[in-house]
Amino acid sequence: MYLKINKFLLSHEYLNMNKVPGFYQFFYSSDSEQKTEREWVFGLLRQGMRDKHCYELCARRGVFHIILSFFSSPLCDGETQNWILEILQNAARDAQSAYEILRDYSLLTWILHILESKFLETQLLSNIISLLHTLWVTNLGDKGVASEGQPSCQPGSQEPPKLLALHLVSEFLYALVALTRHLRPTLASAQLTGFFEALDSVLKYRATVMQAFKDMNRFTVNETVLSTNDVLILLHKWSLLERDAKLQEDLRAAIERYQVKELQKMLKDKNKPVVPARARGPRARRRRPGEAEETAEPEQPAATLQTCRGFLRSILTHWGPALPGPEQAQEPATGASPESRAPGLACATASLAVSWVLRSVAGHPPSRAEAAGLLGWLQRHVLPQPVVVTELLRDGAVRGSLFRLYSRFCGAQELVGPAHSVACLFGAVLLQLVAAQGPAPSPCHLAVQSLFLSALQEDDEATRATAAFLVSLYVKDVWLGAQRPDTLLTHVRMICDTAEDTPSGDEEAIVILCKNIAASVPDA
Repeated sequence: MYLKINKFLLSHEYLNMNKVPGFYQFFYSSDSEQKTEREWVFGLLRQGMRDKHCYELCARRGVFHIILSFFSSPLCDGETQNWILEILQNAARDAQSAYEILRDYSLLTWILHILESKFLETQLLSNIISLLHTLWVTNLGDKGVASEGQPSCQPGSQEPPKLLALHLVSEFLYALVALTRHLRPTLASAQLTGFFEALDSVLKYRATVMQAFKDMNRFTVNETVLSTNDVLILLHKWSLLERDAKLQEDLRAAIERYQVKELQKMLKDKNKPVVPARARGPRARRRRPGEAEETAEPEQPAATLQTCRGFLRSILTHWGPALPGPEQAQEPATGASPESRAPGLACATASLAVSWVLRSVAGHPPSRAEAAGLLGWLQRHVLPQPVVVTELLRDGAVRGSLFRLYSRFCGAQELVGPAHSVACLFGAVLLQLVAAQGPAPSPCHLAVQSLFLSALQEDDEATRATAAFLVSLYVKDVWLGAQRPDTLLTHVRMICDTAEDTPSGDEEAIVILCKNIAASVPDA
């Protein structure tokens, strides 16, 4: 390239810094060394894309139109494709450039076109994940931080909050969901973490935007963010990443039962034997120098799996399954159409998702905020469905995990201060699950439930915390199989007896609640 570059420099009196030097001459060269000249141009772009001024220069000269079109050309090999993605990622690190490259070049649509391929090389897939993550983080900026912990629209404010456009957030979501189908264990830890982090962030921010629209009385459509198939694919890919044999077997049974064609094809492709490249015949592609033959799936580090596990739990809580009534969620008939199989598939998928979420928190307890989101999801979308609740209560691991989580968030120290809100929410969930265990609720259960629901309406924090404590005494007996809640009844009798021996005056909240329980339960 020395002679080429020297000839180019000597042919100009000065370099026009409003252009990319030699871009068109070397990129469209018809010389015998055109590949080398094109590689030199890409090297110049990779090293030179540093700030918004570099982006504006390349955009003004039509460089991005050319390299984006060249990506799909038969002349563009895998290494050059990775260079193009690297150039785009360097440009996406600037906020203004990241927004303009999405607006002017429809970059997310261009990425979706790439993801339509049946197979993507691991390095190419890694670069796409990095590009999407960089684009989202740069465009989000401080909007995500500003939206956390604050109401989406202040009642007295005249100016609406500054949010990303809903269609842009939805495009990011669509691209990330399409990318889910290409996840594999051979990806590096940084790419896996970046993918799950980006998907979780997009879903949270979309919920913020939707809530802001509702507060401003704006009309929105298509509030569903994840389909049943999307959740099944997420669980399937995670079972491969974590090597969860139980989840794989449960997924296989549901997929075969409801004939989910896309997932059946994934299972079929996964079970194909790995054939060495030298055994694929004379027409097999030769491996490039330094390219390793992938015969085994690497195991991901435990820290990476733990981080991604938390993101996946949060992602699943954004799924609102369209579950049918109990009479519709029956065994699918032979030859049933996909529409008639959908209700049963939704129930089966909800059972799988909730079971995995609750089992995953056993070894790695969630934070208080994550627990509140999980409990709210159970209340809104799972507990109203008797079929799903029955399946969950049959699983001993799920019951044990729920009890350990309840003991963690409903201890005595968790009932003081702001933490008591999670304990109250957990108590409401467990009371509903306890009622679903037996044929008919006992008088004691009805009394505790009525007392707890009325206490939640009180403004006094001590009353709510006391009600959550009494519910915990009841639940810890009944959930473990006791016929009578002896711990709760003994505590009630002790409080009532002590109250009789003390002089009359203003009674504390626990005395009032215990007297109400004693009056409602004959044998208390």
